Amino acid sequence: MKNILQIIASSIFLLLSFNIYSQDVFFSQYENTPLNLNPSLTGNFDGKARLFLNYRNQWPSLLKQASYKTGSLSLDSKFKIGNSSKLGIGFNTLFDRAGSLNFGSNQFNFLTSIMHNFIKTKKSYHSISFGVNFGYINRQFDIDKAKFPGQKDSLEEYNSKIHFFNFSTGLSWEYKSKSRLSFQLGTSINTINRPNISFHKSSVYKLNVRFNLHGNSEVPLFKKVSLIPSFMYISQGNDDVLSIGLANKWYFKPENFSNYFQIGLHGRKYIDNTGKSYFTTYILTAIIDINAFSIGLSYDRFLNIDDGAYELSIGYIISK
Repeated sequence: MKNILQIIASSIFLLLSFNIYSQDVFFSQYENTPLNLNPSLTGNFDGKARLFLNYRNQWPSLLKQASYKTGSLSLDSKFKIGNSSKLGIGFNTLFDRAGSLNFGSNQFNFLTSIMHNFIKTKKSYHSISFGVNFGYINRQFDIDKAKFPGQKDSLEEYNSKIHFFNFSTGLSWEYKSKSRLSFQLGTSINTINRPNISFHKSSVYKLNVRFNLHGNSEVPLFKKVSLIPSFMYISQGNDDVLSIGLANKWYFKPENFSNYFQIGLHGRKYIDNTGKSYFTTYILTAIIDINAFSIGLSYDRFLNIDDGAYELSIGYIISK
């Protein structure tokens, strides 16, 4: 009886995993994964070089060792081109693992962008940036652990590994002022080439194009306090996700924009095929930034699942 239950559980998880991995992964701290969010954000920061490490563990209590684990490493820099333009160059790698079948993927992305400042004054400026991403992705699962009732010991009609290329592009606009008032709005189109991601040897399953729209603002309230509203909208195939949130930022030194503590709450809303929308997840995030270092912690609370997700981000900026 125990073996039958294990077989049924493996079968269900196999089907779920194929469906889950037909879409892209994303982080709740999307503003702390800029190269995953939009290639036009490559090199778009104050400093010479930027490093980000991100890790996410979803449903660890429910799935134990089979929980969804995602990690990312990003490095980018920029170089001057004339008086008002800059060239951004970056590298990003991402891995994720999930389930008893060891479903996983490894991504390697090379990004570049062109940024141009315009309408410059002594107190503010606007900038626009265009970026592209060239990526290589491989995915695999442990085919020997996939069992169906009445089936052979292995799934001969499936490949245990696949690989494909990915092409993405993005555009963003930003306004910044010395008073701390700022706005950013960006959009990106991902997996434009729609690669075949089917593990089945004789079938084709095209990865859907993913559209991102994101924005954030900083609105100073007092000398040391600002409000940070933000949003992110993702559309991929039949899946539409909207994240909206509001955070408070407290500066340790108001004259230094890189020393602060920030805490915020986000809600994630899913939109189904009928157009009905409902919140399924709430995310609490805390970020502390001291000089060149930034550490972010967040917790996702799923309303329809009795478990959550933990996320950690660590950033470092070389300013000189």
